[in-house]
Amino acid sequence: FDSGLDLIDWALDNIDDGSRYMLPEMHRLKARLLASKSPDLRDAALAAIGDALVIAREDGTKLFELRAALEYVQMTIGLDLYRGAVDTLQAVADRFVEGQDHHELVEARAILAKVSPS
Repeated sequence: FDSGLDLIDWALDNIDDGSRYMLPEMHRLKARLLASKSPDLRDAALAAIGDALVIAREDGTKLFELRAALEYVQMTIGLDLYRGAVDTLQAVADRFVEGQDHHELVEARAILAKVSPS
């Protein structure tokens, strides 16, 4: 885990303009590693996933935003933040016009179907 985090931190510190489009994905992966490493790192993981969501939204990279929203939902299961994460996922998924059969969008719709009132 530490070497993965070190590599991502290095990449985030050394990113150039040509690789900026990957920023949300790097923050998402950092969040995943932090969340997997220790429950004590939950706040740092949530901050990293928040960064991924904001940057993806600002850059208009909907797929990376969807991936971050899916990760956010997974990270908040059992927490008070879960409903907000689901709402975020709903908002992101609703912006997709094309690619309805993309596996991550299918996954998002399945999660949303489970949690929405019947």
